Amino acid sequence: MKDAQRSIRPTRVRWHLVFVLSIAVAAFGCSRSHEREFRAIKKRADAHRIQSWAAEMLKQYPDAASVALSNAPSFLRDLRIGRLGPFVDVSAAGPNSNRCVSLLYIATQGWGGRGHFIEVGDQTFRQATNAECIEWIPGVYYRYAF
Repeated sequence: MKDAQRSIRPTRVRWHLVFVLSIAVAAFGCSRSHEREFRAIKKRADAHRIQSWAAEMLKQYPDAASVALSNAPSFLRDLRIGRLGPFVDVSAAGPNSNRCVSLLYIATQGWGGRGHFIEVGDQTFRQATNAECIEWIPGVYYRYAF
């Protein structure tokens, strides 16, 4: 009886170890680094073209607005990298602020899930940069969200 128990235990321990290692490898392999994601976006789209489009949006919407694009331009669809969007918000004018257009791309509808913003203003628009917010060109920023 003891011999049978000894042969079962190591097998059970091995399967638990294999399971835990499989989960760890899958989690590591599925996660994208923000920098790699940003490099992929930069290869797909022209920041100057996006900035010109945003300038037109700011003229068209002088007040804050959420804009539904029934047919987004292809250069905005190129920013999706497998996500839904863009969801477009135009910021309000403030006494000490530059306006911008925020483009949100998300992995799932509703709250939660990974996503990213492209925030676009004129060349004087500034955002605080850090590990999650990267300046693309002056006035255009990539920001990882969630």
